[in-house]
Amino acid sequence: MQHCGEREQHLCQVAVSVHAVSETGSTPLHWRLFIPQVWADDPERRTKTGIPPSLTHRTKQQIALELLDEVAEWGLRPPVVVADSDYGTNVAFRNGLTERGIRWLVAVNGDTTVLPVTGVPVTAWAKRRPAIGASELARVNQGRARRFVYRAKTPDHPARCGWFAAIPVHIAGIIERGHIASTGQRLLPERTLLVRWRRKHDAEPFRAWITDLPSDSPLAALVRHATGRWCVETDYREMEQALGLGDYEGRTYAGFHHHVALVSAAHLFCLEQRLNPKGTDTV
Repeated sequence: MQHCGEREQHLCQVAVSVHAVSETGSTPLHWRLFIPQVWADDPERRTKTGIPPSLTHRTKQQIALELLDEVAEWGLRPPVVVADSDYGTNVAFRNGLTERGIRWLVAVNGDTTVLPVTGVPVTAWAKRRPAIGASELARVNQGRARRFVYRAKTPDHPARCGWFAAIPVHIAGIIERGHIASTGQRLLPERTLLVRWRRKHDAEPFRAWITDLPSDSPLAALVRHATGRWCVETDYREMEQALGLGDYEGRTYAGFHHHVALVSAAHLFCLEQRLNPKGTDTV
């Protein structure tokens, strides 16, 4: 949900984006430029760059939630939100999705503290069971991992595969527990930790996600959702290399959004041409 051009340019904008992803393709739906606090608090900079008066500094996680609210006003409601660890490790972002009734599957760091689910209810401030890191719990369950090919080989790309395991957990961080307690709930909700290793016997996990999807969700479905994030990376690469996403070097708020709107339209057109190259109607 975030783009930051990393070319050797003097100007660099950071933006938050929302993408639609399906089995047939993906494309960006909405963008919003991130305004640093120093820019938001500088009247001269705001005037020169045309930042709307009503716009204040917002964190990237707050912007993402606002974009999802706007997309919902268009009649588009995601069945599940997938995001990288910049968002997944943010308790407020996860809780914001939950408050909106949106399921989530988000990347987390290996040091995210969790409690294994044992079938015994765990209160928010229970101290009898020490929390452990996600990576440590993953190693204990590595023998359960199953191999999935989540992207078939194509003329342009090699096949992508990995070993995955799903582990029932409670998120046990202090901020997480504090939020649960503040809502009047006593028990930590059950989540699922999804772990990926590149090879079955790797010493450390390669990726980890946590989700609030139902605990009986098939592992294949969790893998499909998690690896759908790579479609977004492919979108960024195509938009940067072929459609000019990384070429904008202006310094205006409206100019940036005009640029990414055109790039998004071009990307959607290219996707439509790939899916229906002869322009024929499909039933």
